[in-house]
Amino acid sequence: MPSGGKANVGNLPYELTSFVGRRNEIAEVRRLFSVSRLVTLTGVGGVGKTRLALRVATDSSRAFADGVWSIGLGELYDRGGVVEAVLSALNLREGRGAPDTQLVEYLTSRKLLLVLDNCEHLVGPVADLTETLLRSCPDVRILATSREPLGIGGEATLRVPPLTLPEPSLRSVVGGGFGHYEAMTLFAERAEAAVPGFEITENNEGVVAAICRRLDGLPLAIELAAVRLRVMSVEQVLQRLTDRFALLTTGSRGAPSRQQTLLGSIDWSYELCNRAEREMWGRLTVFAGGFELDAAEGICGGGMTSDQVVDVVASLIDKSILLREDTGGAARYRMLETLRDYGTERVQETGEFGSLLRRHRDWYARMVLRAESDWISSRQVAWTRRLDADKSNIVAALQFCLTGPLEANAGIRMAGALYPYWRVRGKLREGMRWLAQLLAVRGGEPGVEQVMAMYILSVLSGLHGDPDASAVYVQRGGALAAQLGDRTAAALMDDAAGNHALVTGDARSACEHFESSLAVFRKGGNVLCMIWSLSGLAEASDADGDWARSEECQREMLALTESCGEFMYQGWALWGAGMGAWRRGEYPRCERSCHEGATARSVGGRPHKWKGVHRGPVVDRGG
Repeated sequence: MPSGGKANVGNLPYELTSFVGRRNEIAEVRRLFSVSRLVTLTGVGGVGKTRLALRVATDSSRAFADGVWSIGLGELYDRGGVVEAVLSALNLREGRGAPDTQLVEYLTSRKLLLVLDNCEHLVGPVADLTETLLRSCPDVRILATSREPLGIGGEATLRVPPLTLPEPSLRSVVGGGFGHYEAMTLFAERAEAAVPGFEITENNEGVVAAICRRLDGLPLAIELAAVRLRVMSVEQVLQRLTDRFALLTTGSRGAPSRQQTLLGSIDWSYELCNRAEREMWGRLTVFAGGFELDAAEGICGGGMTSDQVVDVVASLIDKSILLREDTGGAARYRMLETLRDYGTERVQETGEFGSLLRRHRDWYARMVLRAESDWISSRQVAWTRRLDADKSNIVAALQFCLTGPLEANAGIRMAGALYPYWRVRGKLREGMRWLAQLLAVRGGEPGVEQVMAMYILSVLSGLHGDPDASAVYVQRGGALAAQLGDRTAAALMDDAAGNHALVTGDARSACEHFESSLAVFRKGGNVLCMIWSLSGLAEASDADGDWARSEECQREMLALTESCGEFMYQGWALWGAGMGAWRRGEYPRCERSCHEGATARSVGGRPHKWKGVHRGPVVDRGG
């Protein structure tokens, strides 16, 4: 669709404030018009659909000999009045015939663009009219804005995203120029209009960036926040965003009422939802970050079948309440923080939020336990990625476990199941912190879960370079295991003692402890614990000069892991086999084994650096 200046025909309003960014979206709308005569801009309220549509229409006006016409439907509540609104915008008087017939007769031979703005509350009648016009008027094109698609054949949709934002990790944007961050540019321009002389500097850039991120890059929210600089500093605005709906209440008097406050904009979306959608909106706010469909069904589907949950989630996506994200596996969904805050307030009014938090914790605890039971299998990589994706939800579940002694007991079991994942990802501090906090809160009689916690704390403390703390946990865990009279618990602490001896340089003692724990685990058929002891014993035997025993352990690890498709420990075993080959002068075999080991560990999520065998195999052994 060609671009150009404003044509003489039409009713497009002139822009009263600067237009910021959206170059990619403008280009995409033009592309969509090259393949479709109907383009609908969708997105959450306040994301800037109307402004984008008017800019595209203005730029394209020379392409339409009979003009570009904007029809605002936001204040129209008569479902039968859509046709009359279009006739009025086109300055046509109603004749004797039916209004839709009159409109079609007028438009049949004309080349023009209709901008139908704010269609979401009148989707049905707008869709009917649009389909009629597209079938009968070959040179008419329609650009619609709506919080959900019209849902008719031939419709091309573009979900309008929030404005671009700097990443939280970015230290400075002023030095490199913040102009390519649309949200900060908009804030700067609207703030300067409210407070002449305002500019983003190295002193306030971090606060401004934080404000824009807290507001999800939503233009309406950013503009409302910038106006507050008339009476507040940027630091005060950021501080008061803990209640964004109370703060952002002063919009343009010329805007529709629902766009004069942030709360009004979100209220409008809420009112357009049916009861099931409202309930699901509120329940889904229990998630921290994104979530997958199985979690929504298990936590938020009370009173609904799985199919009903799918339908409601799909509807919330259509209504721009949920965002769908493709990560290469199962689809994930997330909600902008502004919508999440609103939904949280709504669900708290029902008294349901407390039980939602517990269901959320229980569901993710079960998920983590499934991951642990599947860890030595071909699903290890898939579980690693799922736990990565759901890290925020797992943290939220563990945080809930700190709310009381009984909750902490469940949290200790959950944290224990996360140990293999923490090792893979090198999150030693995180694991130690959670277990220490949970042990401090737990109540009731001690059990095997507490021994497991002591075991993990001992091993992680040693790996983190704190052998003294490791020794304390070995002693405490050993005493508790003896008190419980549990052989598996005692074997865990034997393994922990082996790890402690290994990090303190007593390889011979480490071998003895690992041999003892391995015998118990082997008898009980606990494959994961067997691999822990075999791995430790291989390293300790190597350090003690018993290379034959070390290689024997590596071969057993390979047999256990290769048969089930596990990657992480298979990588260690292959690397160990390469070390043995190097000692025997079998350099090609060493090269092959170490490469295979590095590849296996990389597939498992921990990339390794391979540096050849001229002076011995060297790999990055992180995690």
